[in-house]
Amino acid sequence: MKASFWVFSLTLTRRFVDDALGFALTWNYWANDAVSTASDIIALQVLLEYWTKHFPGWGLSLICLALVLTLNICSVRVFGEIEYWLSLLKVVTIIVFIIVGIAVNCGANTDQTYLGAKYFYTGDAPFVGGIGGFASVFVTASFAYGGTENVAVTAGETRDPSQTYPSVIRNVFWRILLFYVVSIIIIGLDIPYNYPGLSTESASTSPFTIVFDKAGSTVAGSFINAVIMTSAISAANHALFAGARLLYTLAISGHTPGSRFLGHLNRFNVPWVSVLSTAAISALCFGASKIGAGQVWS
Repeated sequence: MKASFWVFSLTLTRRFVDDALGFALTWNYWANDAVSTASDIIALQVLLEYWTKHFPGWGLSLICLALVLTLNICSVRVFGEIEYWLSLLKVVTIIVFIIVGIAVNCGANTDQTYLGAKYFYTGDAPFVGGIGGFASVFVTASFAYGGTENVAVTAGETRDPSQTYPSVIRNVFWRILLFYVVSIIIIGLDIPYNYPGLSTESASTSPFTIVFDKAGSTVAGSFINAVIMTSAISAANHALFAGARLLYTLAISGHTPGSRFLGHLNRFNVPWVSVLSTAAISALCFGASKIGAGQVWS
């Protein structure tokens, strides 16, 4: 493990601002990833309810937590391979969604009508709620964009990062443009803001599901729910990966209790103690079946 790559948040804030900010920023960054791992594991319990409420949600969380732990303790090559296939599924789904969305807008929908841009002028659209409503969208947008910086975090365990990363970073812009911006435009063109049940938090009322429904798909809900579940596993997997490396950074910098213990590496050069310590936060998920996933998250 090339530790110098993992101390980017600590080193840069120390260099340009202050040691105290570097300390606080890295601990907060770790806390974010530790809680994100738990929240993604909890989300699986909510998603499972789309199909059945008879299978215990905590059982699914336990299985997925064990899977994520195994992937993070093994060689980083295993982590990368699994993330590749999970990400590929999401990419293919979004590309299919964009194609279907364009077709729905052009008239290949259950109403057999051309939609065009008429939903941009329905009711109070496009600025529902005025400037306040427009500004509130940025809260959700910032959450969706969060994590794009982690492409730099993985440099510590990438072969020849100085050669491979320039092209990777340049491609991030185009990926955001395609997978985020184009998808949002398609949703805005195909679904009015006052669509019935749109504010309900379930896979059946997801904008992605609604577009597939408009195309006449009868399995859209199950398909989208399955993709969201794999996305939640992928997100938990990556959050644990990044959180463990940040805790390792704090350990080797002497900013944690028991720094020598937390800095231990296994034979794959993975900070296994930091992985286990970060994953311990995810024990919160097992309380979800007793007091409700939403309350545990809050």
